[in-house]
Amino acid sequence: MTGLYSAQMDRSFRQGMVWFIFSEVMFFLAFFGVLFYARQLAVPWLDGAGHRVMTGQLLWPDFTAHWPLLKTPGGATTQAMPWQGIPLINTLILLGSSVTLLFAHMSLENGRRMRLKGMLLATVVLGLTFLWFQGYLITHD
Repeated sequence: MTGLYSAQMDRSFRQGMVWFIFSEVMFFLAFFGVLFYARQLAVPWLDGAGHRVMTGQLLWPDFTAHWPLLKTPGGATTQAMPWQGIPLINTLILLGSSVTLLFAHMSLENGRRMRLKGMLLATVVLGLTFLWFQGYLITHD
């Protein structure tokens, strides 16, 4: 069967990829918006910033607002995770999996099937390693 792939299908695939990338950008912008809201607005309000002076005085008089929030308004203490260690390792794993996927794509274009299989296997192994580290972070304090 030949002639099934047309210029219209190519435009459709490209447009679909553009919308997918756009949705991912909006997804991350939403998370950064929530982080901005928490750091710049919500935490200072708990301390009585702006016209919420009584919030800090009546509800949590011993609370001081600073980021990261190491002591909650209720008095519980938390610990900030350092950027070294597993977060750095996971970032490097994600970057490495992007590189192996790029090499797999180049191998596909050049017709090198064995290298393609090896690079895809490396990408999957890196992805599983990333997930294992994420699971470790979630289950261990």
